[in-house]
Formats: sequence, structure tokens, C-alpha cells
Amino acid sequence: MSGARDYKHLVTTHREEENERQLVRRFAGSKSKTYKAVNYDKLRTLAAEKKFEGHRALIRVKKLKQISKDSKEQNILKQHKKVWQKECIRLNNLRKRFSGDVEIFVLQNTEDETVCQSTFQEFEEYQSRLLDELQAFKSDTVDPIWTLREDLQYWLATNLASKNTGIKGEYQQIGEAVESVKQQQYTIVEKLDNEQISLEKELGIDTLLNLIAPVEKSVDQGIPEEAFDIECPDLELKASVLQEFILLDERHRQRLEDCEEKHSHVMRDDNGGWSDADNWSFNVLCEAYPFDLHNRRTLLFDRLKRHFPDHTRDQLLEHEQFCIDRRYYLERRKAIIHDWLRDRKELFLKAKAIFAEACIEAELDEAKNECKLQQSERCASLYNKVKLWREKKMGTVITGTRSVGSRETKTR
Repeated sequence: MSGARDYKHLVTTHREEENERQLVRRFAGSKSKTYKAVNYDKLRTLAAEKKFEGHRALIRVKKLKQISKDSKEQNILKQHKKVWQKECIRLNNLRKRFSGDVEIFVLQNTEDETVCQSTFQEFEEYQSRLLDELQAFKSDTVDPIWTLREDLQYWLATNLASKNTGIKGEYQQIGEAVESVKQQQYTIVEKLDNEQISLEKELGIDTLLNLIAPVEKSVDQGIPEEAFDIECPDLELKASVLQEFILLDERHRQRLEDCEEKHSHVMRDDNGGWSDADNWSFNVLCEAYPFDLHNRRTLLFDRLKRHFPDHTRDQLLEHEQFCIDRRYYLERRKAIIHDWLRDRKELFLKAKAIFAEACIEAELDEAKNECKLQQSERCASLYNKVKLWREKKMGTVITGTRSVGSRETKTR
């Protein structure tokens, strides 16, 4: 019968002897001949040995993990060191180049008889005075520290191996002297930090920032005054060409507005919600790791995580994207303004050329008209001369015919 279930696998053999054996084993327990007595002490010993071996293997694994972690950390630190060595060389070269440019600029303005000569001379005198003060400060604070260090090294080399009992009193006096020097150095460093903060605040005022801030190129919209002053005989042509300046400004202004609308999220805040110092440090660290560097992302975020331990990876990624978008916006805005200025300049040169061609054509037309006028006047003069000559000739002919006729009449 198709579709019938197979119940053969449910059939089991049943034996009464097996039930009796199981009953005997259960009631007899450890007294049964089938079972042997268990040696629990031996089992505990084996378990302890296995546990000790497992614990020792676990310690070995943890040690290997720590060694691997330390090796990985050392490898990453070596890569960081190489990156920052290259960055230090680059920054040092830039510093030397800019310092040389500043020295040449100051020297030129100091030697040349210009309006700013006295000002640059004051700068040079002030710089020499600062160098003298720095040397005096170094002699009063830094040099005694190195002298004390050399004296302590000599004292340790002389008295450390000796068994002099009075060395403990000297050791106490030296310790008190070192602590006093450390306290003095701490006071000096704290004073220098306060002076640095006050100078940074003084240099951070709006007046100085406006003086040293980079000036962004601006576009003078509308028709330039120089274009109005260009002479053009055709007023309609001049108006149509000057109208192109307005159309050009509208086209580039629309491009700039579209760019600002697309990057409105980076225009609300220059730092993306971070402080000025943190944002500056973030950008400096990103610039130190070039895009062609092998394993750049791993090294960069490892360095960022060390520098900003309070920020999560998601926050670092979000701020990185913000910096990329803002940098792209600034570059795009700069490119649009550059294109705008270039197109206005080209249009102005083109307008000058068109107006010059129009003036030349007007002069040619005027010359042609004058030439035509002279030619017509010359033709009229020649016509009058020919007319007079013809009239004179006709008069002569008429007079001759009359004289011939009178002669004929006389002869008859």
C-alpha cells in the first residue's frame, strides 16, 4: 500500500534477563562485582595536573599575545618615527627658507633709503636685544642646571663606591639642594607659561589678525569704469559688449551660490564643533601623513587616537570628512573666483580689441567717404573743364563756319 508508514524502526527486542541484571547492579551498588572502586585521590591529582598544565599553557598564550602586542606596538612606533623624521626635515627646510627670505627682506629695507628704513632698523635692534636677553636668561637658569648635573655625576662617581659613614649627611644636603633647584625651575617655567599665554592673547587680538590674515581675492562686479572710457564710434555695439560683463557676473555668481549651498554644513562653523587648538592639531597631523604613504589610514588614526584619547573613532572619522569637505569648498571657491577674474580680464581685453576694430573700421569708412568726396569733386571739376573746353571748341567751330560762308558769298 503506497504511502504507508514504516514502523520497523520502532520495534525493539525485550529481554527479561537484561532487566534483572540492571536491578542487581542498582541495588548492589559498589559491592557489585561488575564495578571497581574509584580512587578519588588519584583523580584529584590528575585533575590538578591537567589544571596546572592548562594554566601554564594559558600563561604561555597570554605571554605570546603580550609579546605580539608589544612587537606590533614597536613596529607602529617605528613607522611613526620615520614619518615624523621626514616631517621634521621638511619643516626645518621650510623654516630655513622662510627665515632666509625674512632676513633678506629686512636687510634690503634696512639698507635702502625707503620710508620704512627706520622701522626696520628698530626691528633689527629689538631682535638683537631679545637675543642678548635670551643669552642672559640661559646663563642665569640653564647653565647652572648643567653645572649641578656635572657636579652630581662627579660626586656619585667619587663617593658611591666608598664606605664613608658621613656620606648620608652629604646625601641629605644634596637632596635638599636638588629639591630647591627643582622648585626654582618649576617657578620659572610657570612664569614663562603665563608670559606665553599673555603674549598669545595679545597677538590674537582682531587688529593684528586682520593685518596678518591672508587677503582673499575679491571681484569688482559690474561694468568696469575703464570699459566706459574706451572710445567706440558705434554706441549700440558698445552697449551690447558692455552688457556681457553683467551676464558674466550673473553666471559666476550662480556658480558660487550653488557651491555655497552644496557645502552649507561647512560654512556654519570653521572648526566643525571642535576648538581652534584641536582643529589645528588635527589638520597638522593629517598633513604630516601624506596620501602616498603605505598603510596611511592605520598610522593616521593610531596617531589621532593617541593625541585625542577622549574622542571615539566615529568622531574622528566625522571630523576628517568635515575637514575634507571644507578644504574642497575653499579650493572650489578659490577656483571659481580665479575663473571669474580671468574671464573678466579676457572679456575686457576682448572688448578693447572689438572697440579698436570698430574705430579702425570707422576711420576707414571716413577715409573712404573723404576719398569718394575728393573723387567726386575732382570729377565735377574735370566735367566743368571739359564742358568749358567743349563750349569753347563749339564757339570756335561756329565762328569758322561763318567765316567760310562769307568767303564763299564774296567769291560768287
